[in-house]
This record gives sequence, C-alpha cells and structure tokens, in this order.
Amino acid sequence: MNEIRTRFAPSPTGYLHVGGLRTALYNYLYARQNNGKFILRIEDTDQNRKVDKAVENLIESLRWAGLEIDEGPGFGGAFGPYIQSERTELYRQHVTKLLEKGDAYRCFCTPERLAKVKEQNPNSGYDRHCRYLSDQEIKDKMDAGEAFVIRQKIPENGEIKLYDIVRGEVVFPFSEVDDQVLLKSDGFPTYHLANVIDDHYMQISHVIRGEEWLMSTPKHLLLYESFAWKAPKFAHLSLLLNSDKSKLSKRQGDVSVEDYRSKGYLKEALVNFLALLGWNPGTNEEIFSMDQLMKKFSLKKVSKSGSIFDTKKLDWMNGQYIRALSPEEFYALAIEYFPKETPWSETDRMKMFSLYQQRISRLDEIPEKVAIFTHEFPPMDNDTVRAIDVNVLTVLKVLRDLLVKEADFDQKIFVEKIQEVQKITGIKGKELWTAVRIGVAGQIHGAEINIIAEILGQQACLKRIEKVLHDFAGNN
Repeated sequence: MNEIRTRFAPSPTGYLHVGGLRTALYNYLYARQNNGKFILRIEDTDQNRKVDKAVENLIESLRWAGLEIDEGPGFGGAFGPYIQSERTELYRQHVTKLLEKGDAYRCFCTPERLAKVKEQNPNSGYDRHCRYLSDQEIKDKMDAGEAFVIRQKIPENGEIKLYDIVRGEVVFPFSEVDDQVLLKSDGFPTYHLANVIDDHYMQISHVIRGEEWLMSTPKHLLLYESFAWKAPKFAHLSLLLNSDKSKLSKRQGDVSVEDYRSKGYLKEALVNFLALLGWNPGTNEEIFSMDQLMKKFSLKKVSKSGSIFDTKKLDWMNGQYIRALSPEEFYALAIEYFPKETPWSETDRMKMFSLYQQRISRLDEIPEKVAIFTHEFPPMDNDTVRAIDVNVLTVLKVLRDLLVKEADFDQKIFVEKIQEVQKITGIKGKELWTAVRIGVAGQIHGAEINIIAEILGQQACLKRIEKVLHDFAGNN
C-alpha cells in the first residue's frame, strides 16, 4: 500500500463542527500534497443519535469549504459502501473471528448491573464479570434468550507502544485499557470495531483524528494484531479551546461551520484560520490560500497543545479576505445580506457596498451599515443625540437653505454647499463635518458623507435635515 489515503469519518449527528472541519482539512491537505486520496466515510452505527439530513449537511459544508472528496457516499469509489450501517455483515463476520480466536467474549451484563458497577467504582472500567464464564454458562444464557454484547479481551498485563506523528512515542499500560464493547446487542458495531475494519478494507494509510481518540488507540492496535493486519500511521490532533481553555462547545458560543457561514465568514478565511489552529508554518506568514496550504502543511509541525479559538483573530483574518475581493466579488457576496424589497438600483447598491468593503469584518455587518439607506430616518444612538447643540442646528439650517435652491445634486455640489456653510457660519473642520453627518446620516462617525449624500439624493437629504431641525430645535 504505497498510495497515501486519508479519511474523514464524521457521525451524522448534526451540523459539521469547526473542529471537525479542521480535522477534515488536515486530512485533505496531507492527501493532496502527497498526490493521495481523501475519503469521506459516514460512521452511523449509533442509530439513536442519527439526525435527518445530517449527511447532506456535512457534504455541503465540506464542498463549501473547498474540500474535494475523492471517494464517499454519492462520490463512488472502489471500497464502498462508505456508510457504516450498510457494512454491518462485514463487522459481524470479523467479530466471529475474534470470538473463535479468544480475543473477544460475550457479555450478558444488564444495563442495571453496569450502572451499579460504575456507581461503586466511578473511575474504573468494566469489571470483566463475564470474561471468565464457562462454555456451558454462555450456552445456558444464550438458550435463555439473554441479550449480550461482544467485548474485546484486553491483555491483563504488559503494555503497547504507539508512534504518533504529532506526539511521538506513546506508551499505554494494559491495566489502563478497558474491555471495550465491539458489537452492541442491536447488532451494530461500536466505533472501535468498525473504524478498524473500515480503515483496513479502505486501505487508509494515515489516520488523522482528534486527540479524544488517543486513549482508544491501544484497543485499535490490538484489533489490527488480532486480524494480522498492518496498522496505519496515526496522528492525533489537539483540541480546539475556548478563551478560558475549556473545550470548544456550543455552550459558550457558535461551533458549527453553518454558524460561521451564516454570519458572513468567507470560506477562504475560515479555512486559513482553522489551518493555523495547531499548525505553525515556521514563519510569520498568516494568510494562505488553499494551494499554499497544500504546499506548506506538515503534520510534523502540528502542535501537541490545544489551540484557542480566537474569534477576534478570525474577524481580523476575514476582514483581510473581504478587502482583497474585487468590487464585483464583494457585491455578489454582500447582496445576500442586503435587505430585500428596497428601491435601490444595482448601481446604488454597488456604491453603498464600496463604502463598507474596507470597514467590515463580517458580511452580516452589512444590514447595520446600510441602515442609513434602508431606513427613512436612521435611528440615532445616545452619543449622537448628545452631540446635537446650537452649532449643529445652525450648520443644518444654513445647509438646508442652500440645498433647497439647487436644481442639480451630486457629491461635488454637496461639498461645495458645505464649504459655503463654513464661510457663512464660521464653523469649520471636524465640528462642521460632524454636524453635516448627523443631519444626513444620523450618526457621528461613518463612511464618506459626500458619497452617502449622493446615493440618498437631494430630497432625502433635505427631509432628514428638516427632521433633525424639527425634533431638536426646542432643545437648544
């Protein structure tokens, strides 16, 4: 087996977690840079947790992120089916082989007994109560129709060693390894059995997965030994963490790819950001295209330590990608966030978006930014209201009187009128332009007010200025 073959094997339990996307990304990058294959396999043996349409959502998220699947459900391949629930007969055949070799045994313990054992010894695994049943005892229980699972028989003494590409040599004493369930009473395999069998028959060369599976690896290595199969190479990735260094979970915020996609994060930014959560290129570079990641990525430069999922850094990176878009590319993305059923033409919307492409970090900021256009009178915040004084009203009165006399209107004329206001009132600089901005845009800070005024048009500007004068004249 010379070809590099990696796999991403999620469970169809909901939307794709960003940690899952990072795992998929590392598998994809390693396969691509070695001219190998990237396989998608759906591990749905836990039927109780299966969510409708989850497989479709997983595939859509991977496609959106730019990860091209070589083999998998709906993609074909020589080693299918790629959904575990369609491979159950294969697992049962191999469980029979383990029973015949004495590397597995039937366990008839009821859920109630197992719960009591757990209650008495919370930190220990299964007490191996059924491991030493006689053949006659087993036959009697089976004849009586008692339900059972198949457990793996772990050696009671000794240890097993693993060389992990990320972590180096790891030693596991067998005394710390549980007699794991391999086949459940419903006939479905557990992850531990199914993933080993599938990785072997799908000729997976490298298993790149989260560190939560590291402690299960000795069980998997023993299964490879039991079947006399060559084990793949392993690389266990560190966890993604919240800012308080707890495991990234939805209890503390967004965790699904769909969450970040809906907020207007560009796929290029999210992929770039996730690639750097655990992998260090060895330089100060931070912006990488997918092609660059394929060339530079290395499993040997993946850190053992957990990585903080810093949304501020993600926002910064997303802003970099937004600003690098052409106006046409930005428009095509931004229009999805623009309020529907507004009177603005495509030309006007293009002008609006040009004001904010350099000012936003996420596309979902657009509705708030363009509110000065989509609201007849944009709402003012408290700081803006407090800033309205006699000078502001004086500027707006003079500007109104000058604009009313104009037959034509564009940003050049608008600026000329403001210059006239300065000469008439003596108010200038920041104070002058702040007053104009309050009257036209309803805010102290923002994009270029002359462009905003041109988009709004003469009548809308006059109407807004008149409203400010009306609403605040009595307060000054």
